Amino acid sequence: MKSRLLASVAAIGVLFMAGSPQAGQITFGPSTQSITFTGNGANSVTVSSPTLTGQASDTTNGLVGSFTLRAMNFTAGPQVAGLFAIPANTETFTYTNPDGDTLTDTVHFTEIQDNTPQPKFFATAGNDVDIG
Repeated sequence: MKSRLLASVAAIGVLFMAGSPQAGQITFGPSTQSITFTGNGANSVTVSSPTLTGQASDTTNGLVGSFTLRAMNFTAGPQVAGLFAIPANTETFTYTNPDGDTLTDTVHFTEIQDNTPQPKFFATAGNDVDIG
């Protein structure tokens, strides 16, 4: 089974530290690129995509900027209760907002939730890079 999904990556929220000691969240919006999910017949799925780009917003100043998420290629699963665990992986993302702030960080995807209109990706980030 092979399917393509227009990468509406709004489910991925990444926390970051702002220039002052306040936490914020970057929410990725829709991307024009696609993520491909290929089932392997053993209750797991291979996930691959080109570099994803699109709009994003952050909670520290409410500005809409842009994001880039490096190309992905990993296998997730097996699926348990609608969740596909993702083994160790490292992806890089960059966020830039209109006032010139740029953040580059490492993202570790932990699981994908299925049984939703669009699969949801859950991740953690390094949280050690200041924006500003």
